[in-house]
Amino acid sequence: MGIKNVVFVVNKGFICYLMVALRTLGRNNNYPINIHLIYSNLNQRHLNQIAKICHEFHYNFKPIRINKSLFQGAPEMGHLKLETYYRIAIPNLIDANSVLYLDCDILIRSNISELFEIDFEGYALAAVFDPAYKPRQTLKLKTDSRFFNSGVMMMNLDYWRQNNLSKIVLDFAIQNHNLLLCADQCALNAIVGADYISLNKMYNYLSHLIKFDYKYITGLNNSKIVHFTGPFKPTHYLCKHPYKDLYLNELKLIPDYQLFIFKYFIINTFRILLKKLYLESLPSNIRKLQIFK
Repeated sequence: MGIKNVVFVVNKGFICYLMVALRTLGRNNNYPINIHLIYSNLNQRHLNQIAKICHEFHYNFKPIRINKSLFQGAPEMGHLKLETYYRIAIPNLIDANSVLYLDCDILIRSNISELFEIDFEGYALAAVFDPAYKPRQTLKLKTDSRFFNSGVMMMNLDYWRQNNLSKIVLDFAIQNHNLLLCADQCALNAIVGADYISLNKMYNYLSHLIKFDYKYITGLNNSKIVHFTGPFKPTHYLCKHPYKDLYLNELKLIPDYQLFIFKYFIINTFRILLKKLYLESLPSNIRKLQIFK
């Protein structure tokens, strides 16, 4: 098996999540991997922490600092910050035929080496269909388009470079910012459309689907990559994910774990207080309805 390429994008706020992703990747995937990390605001201490984990699992660590001004004009949306657009630039930053892109807020539960064996000649990428998002009319997608989640993608970099997709996707995001519901993911879907290979949901088990369809939870134990999608990560008091405790146990192995948890404890406490004050300001009949939402 030749050396594989895995790419993460991170900012300071997601460092601990990244380290959990790396540790669970390493524990379950014992083969040569280049870990490419795209960032703009990390310090040397952060890079040393990540390099240490990569060294533990005999991975090659390849940090790539990028100028965030290249993405000026790309719209941020809530918890989706400017860094989410960095993955669009992967084909221009990494000299490889293909890479596996992974979001940081994941838990890798088993060997995923089969993803690197996908033959996607003629396709831009391989990803998991996300039935919760239906922005077809807004994004003017073709009727046969299938909206995919971009948190786990096998990317055909040769195809991207040949078709200048990086520039086309970013330009679409900037010029059509009013159409985007979920930042670059919408732009990717608008441009790539149905031009992708659909992966089994086990490779990107989407947390938000558990909320919309409780039956979705029945396949969770067969998942290979659990993705904590949305703003409510396992550190958030509103996160009800069945693997929340498992994730927090992984997080305890990470440097600065206690400081990280304390930070989110303060943030979550503040949110609870604001919600309580908001509810108390409502008329009693409306307040009851709000409480049971």
